[in-house]
Amino acid sequence: MLGHDPYYHEIIRKTVIAFGSMFNDVYLVRRDKTGAVKQKLHVPLSYGPKEKFLARLKEDPNINKSVAITLPRFGFEMAGFTYNQERKTNKINTIKKKIDGKNAIDRQYSPVPYDIDFNFYIMVKNSDDGVQLLEEILPIFSPSHSVSIKDDSEMKRIQDINMTLTSVDYADEYEGDYETRRAIIYSLQFSVSVNLYGPVVRQGQIKKVDTSIYSDVPVNAPSRTKVYTAQEDSSVEPLSGDDFGFSESWSENGWEDV
Repeated sequence: MLGHDPYYHEIIRKTVIAFGSMFNDVYLVRRDKTGAVKQKLHVPLSYGPKEKFLARLKEDPNINKSVAITLPRFGFEMAGFTYNQERKTNKINTIKKKIDGKNAIDRQYSPVPYDIDFNFYIMVKNSDDGVQLLEEILPIFSPSHSVSIKDDSEMKRIQDINMTLTSVDYADEYEGDYETRRAIIYSLQFSVSVNLYGPVVRQGQIKKVDTSIYSDVPVNAPSRTKVYTAQEDSSVEPLSGDDFGFSESWSENGWEDV
């Protein structure tokens, strides 16, 4: 129905990967009373909603099982899409790229701007771990941070995606007696600006052009008086900078003037 072959530029997929990669090398340091480092932990990162991690915690409320979810932990999920009218450009503009070794170009229409919403979670079991991780993340976004991704189309376009921190929320998931496991969760909301591109169309070299001239333009059966034709002609000496020549002709009322 859309009138084109299937295509997949992997822009959304690479945006999710780029967002997650921002937080996959964060470490937590714990110190003793003298200030010496006694433990350095790599904070694991998982994709999924907050409720998924809370459900795993509640399955073992008294910490009786030998294996439970590890805290601290990061989690994130893609939450939605919003069309961004402010970044919209003229939709009939085209982007072109010449194909090496071929008399052809690839072209695309202007991109469609969208903002992708992400929820990011910091899950810890004590307050000091939470504020330490929060202080490692918040200064990076002031409130935005940009990274670059390359789409998987023939254009091999690199675009900068802007990640904006829009809000920070706090929740203390604590129920039961003092031996029950506790989870402090900081929820950070981000808006990521991306451009989504349509299909790439390959256009060959234009070798012939016909232009008709009309004496009037009635709704039905307009009267054509002249036709101008220009086409490739190897016998014609090319102009400076061209790699082939053109022959031109006019036709009028059945007569042709070359």
